[in-house]
Amino acid sequence: MRRLLLFSFLFPAFLGFSQINSQVTKAISNFVADADLANAGISISVMDANNGSWVASHNPNLSLIPASSMKVVTTGASLGMLSPNYTFKTDVQYDGVFDANSGVLNGNLFLKGYGDPTLGSDDMDGTPNLYNLMNMLGSVVDKLNICTISGRVIGDGRFFNGWDAIGTDWQWEDIGNYYGAGAYGLNIHENYYHLKFQQNPTYGLTPKILGTDPYVPEITFTNKVVSAGSNTGDNTLIFTAPLSDEGVVRGTIPSGSGVFKVKGSIPDPPAAAAAYFHNILKNQYSTVIRKSPMSIDDFSNPPTGERKTIYTHYSPPLYRIVEEANLESNNLFVESMLRAVAKIQNEEGTPEKGCEIITNYWKGKGIDMNGFFMKDGSGLSARNGVTSRQLASVLYFLNNDANTSFFYNSLPKAGETGTLKNMFKDTKAVGKLRAKSGSMTRVRSYTGYVERPNGKRWSFSIVVNNYGCTGGEIRKKLEKLMLEFCEAK
Repeated sequence: MRRLLLFSFLFPAFLGFSQINSQVTKAISNFVADADLANAGISISVMDANNGSWVASHNPNLSLIPASSMKVVTTGASLGMLSPNYTFKTDVQYDGVFDANSGVLNGNLFLKGYGDPTLGSDDMDGTPNLYNLMNMLGSVVDKLNICTISGRVIGDGRFFNGWDAIGTDWQWEDIGNYYGAGAYGLNIHENYYHLKFQQNPTYGLTPKILGTDPYVPEITFTNKVVSAGSNTGDNTLIFTAPLSDEGVVRGTIPSGSGVFKVKGSIPDPPAAAAAYFHNILKNQYSTVIRKSPMSIDDFSNPPTGERKTIYTHYSPPLYRIVEEANLESNNLFVESMLRAVAKIQNEEGTPEKGCEIITNYWKGKGIDMNGFFMKDGSGLSARNGVTSRQLASVLYFLNNDANTSFFYNSLPKAGETGTLKNMFKDTKAVGKLRAKSGSMTRVRSYTGYVERPNGKRWSFSIVVNNYGCTGGEIRKKLEKLMLEFCEAK
């Protein structure tokens, strides 16, 4: 029955506005007529999330760049294909021969990753932060009485294809910054660091780089940053490439006399994880390690001997990771889900394969995916294309399957949480509206649910490209439109 209802999705493309709810239709019409949107691409869909019927629409089949609204496509499919309680794991392993009497391991110690994006996160509830994680793993080695390691501590991130760590068509100015961190088989500290500057009090002069926190092994920076006004904030861009040890940072930070931090992406998380583990063993547990830490990708002939697993660490369940991903718009978490889906469903953990599998997943639900172009899982690629009809339809299905509560609870709440925390204050939307937002240059989108007085829900999606006003101004216009959805009779 549900699949048959989807045939009605085609009609609004020919009729323009649905007449089912005149109040919503009028609000959409007023929004579209705004002079600031005269040259914009606009796609809007509102439907009954309980039965799939239309409420109102405008250009529902127009394919546009969705930004982070793409996350609902990936996180919703991941809950369906991996299950809400799926967990990522990370193994501590060794090869060679261990002599328990002497405490000597004639071999190497490995951190083997399976794509956990929360490993060592300082921000994710339910998982130990970087220091506590490494201390816990170090205690495992210490309890086995491994006192000397003749080889190395090695980070093994080969579960996914390491060369596909970043998304297809991501922009150069994004991938060196924290929100553009790649997704590896072995991730650490959400694959970001703070780059510390000693502020310079003189306008126009270059502040000194003090280092990174946490420490990123061997990386060096060409510093093109200058001091600006004291109230200017962070206007820097960090340029690094995956697996590189050289970066360029340019832009401005405020003048002053303190320490100022900006966030960048770790270029080689498996190597960094190995270095952190090496250092905790050496400094906290006095383990003698004969050789320097490395990523397994740094070897021309990587170790191939049989390994023994001595400990397995597990992530929080997937539904908690989905919640964090949607509430905080965490790109790394979603890109890791994309690759995990590809690896588990197809044994090829690439973003291309993940996009193909997820597209087919929604096609299998009966959604017309014509005009859907998926280049990554998180929405960071400007070459993604999706219609509001497809996004609203995804939410319709997610409102009617076994994972409804997990997905619904992951969306930011109007006026309360996530990216909607500072919107809709003291309005009827509080307690009624949840939505995933998306934003990049000249792109704004919102995809979510509205609670109706009869206890049912509407699903909706609004995607706007190339508006003629500021980001703050378009947000206020969209906020007003969504408030109309909440006030509609």
